[in-house]
Amino acid sequence: MFRFNDGKPDPWGNFWAGTCTLADEGPPCSLYKLSPDGAVTELFGDIGLSNGLDWSDDRKTFYFADSHAGVDVFGTDPDTGTLGTRRRFVEVSGGLPDGLTLDVEGGLWLAVWGSGELRRYLPDGRVDVVVSLPVTQVTSAAFGGADLSTLYITTAGENFTPADLAAQPHAGDIFACTPGVSGRPPYLFGG
Repeated sequence: MFRFNDGKPDPWGNFWAGTCTLADEGPPCSLYKLSPDGAVTELFGDIGLSNGLDWSDDRKTFYFADSHAGVDVFGTDPDTGTLGTRRRFVEVSGGLPDGLTLDVEGGLWLAVWGSGELRRYLPDGRVDVVVSLPVTQVTSAAFGGADLSTLYITTAGENFTPADLAAQPHAGDIFACTPGVSGRPPYLFGG
């Protein structure tokens, strides 16, 4: 059995979303594109657990997190969004890659499930900022506020026991910080 896990509008007005299995093991999942006219296209498969996705401002780069593999980067056609060459952007240690967003400087903010961290990766793949949180299950991040300077960080308390919740009473809360760099206006679905 499958479900959709993470999705986001692209710069061309489409909506992209990936799937994951509901069982511990299952067949590989896929990333899909929903066009404004309602057409659905499978972009690629062989995904373990589809998560964060975003595009560079020049529309030439697509970032994608597979929680079972790492974060990859694809070249994209800036006019159509067609995916090109794929390569590994970063190997993630100490947790699983989850949701992500880019800032105006091209920094990639990655939620690292199981680590209690939100990490900012520079375009060359080096970590330059780590936001430590009082919870282990960090799920995603998004910039907001009038000037997009506030970074909101979502978390979870999935499968927590009462003892886990006592140790991490803020699991599932939304946190906010001002990291000194702004986000970008979101892309919108054209349908």
